[in-house]
Amino acid sequence: FPVTIQIHFCPDAGQCGDTVVIQIQVTAAALPVFPSLGPYCIGDVASLPNPSLNGINGTWSPASINTTQPGVVNYTFTPNPGSCSGDTTLEITVLNPIIFAGNDTTICAGSSIFLSASGGSNYVWSNGIQNGIPFTPNGSGSYVVCGSVGNCNDCDTLNVTVNPSPSASFLSEVSGNEAQFLYMGTPVTSFAWDFGDGGSSVLMDPNHTYPGPGIYGVLLTVTNQGCTSTYFAEIELIAPGSEAHLINVITPNGDGINDVFDLGLEGYKEVTISIVNRWGNTMVELTGNSLTWDGTVDGKPALEGVYFYQFKAIGIVTGKQIGRAHV
Repeated sequence: FPVTIQIHFCPDAGQCGDTVVIQIQVTAAALPVFPSLGPYCIGDVASLPNPSLNGINGTWSPASINTTQPGVVNYTFTPNPGSCSGDTTLEITVLNPIIFAGNDTTICAGSSIFLSASGGSNYVWSNGIQNGIPFTPNGSGSYVVCGSVGNCNDCDTLNVTVNPSPSASFLSEVSGNEAQFLYMGTPVTSFAWDFGDGGSSVLMDPNHTYPGPGIYGVLLTVTNQGCTSTYFAEIELIAPGSEAHLINVITPNGDGINDVFDLGLEGYKEVTISIVNRWGNTMVELTGNSLTWDGTVDGKPALEGVYFYQFKAIGIVTGKQIGRAHV
């Protein structure tokens, strides 16, 4: 191609006419050639080429590229009449990635979390976070992730709320088989006591009656804003034989009534008494023969309030014993 064909026309015998020679040129059909187009992103400006790379003019259907909607659309190019060419179709893709960072979440202080986005690839998180890798947040905050599909990008935000973990603690006051528990931890919304003898309570400062003398392990579990903390301590209920007169008030004002703290221990040896404030700080420690307190700390009057004391002693009859109370 191209090929030239000659056609001879000869009149029938008896007709007055000459022989005519007609030349016909046959050219091979040429398909339009176009470059690959797309993929495009939502909102991109794009156009359909005309003429084709090999110089063929024509029309497109649809007439222009629509980048307002994601998807795949076929565009057909029809050459102009007389172009000795055929139709050509281009498949053009418009992308619209929708990145999802995940649902907002709440965790407890000190807990680890991992953030895993979806809807794209090559994710980049703010604050140096890596997609799908656990980390421990320092506090509540927002995390932004951007991902891509092809050359198209999208971003999303996830909020992480970090609730403070509670701190559980308690003191106990024992009298006979009765024990009173005083909660000393941070503010919480629920309590679960296990008294070590099968008994339990959900009160803040419960009382409990034990079956008899002995050492009992007490477990306290507290919860606040979905975060929990536990505290364990042993208490000892003493058998009759050694006696401590537990007191709960002193008024060191010089009137001769309750001016000093004195347990009045009888039948004990090797006694140690620790007096602490509500935050657990030791104010005074009494040992040996000096087992009274006049309400001063470093020579200055202690602030008015509630103080807690614990005594440890070896009973002459009963052996080692422990007691706790407040004053």
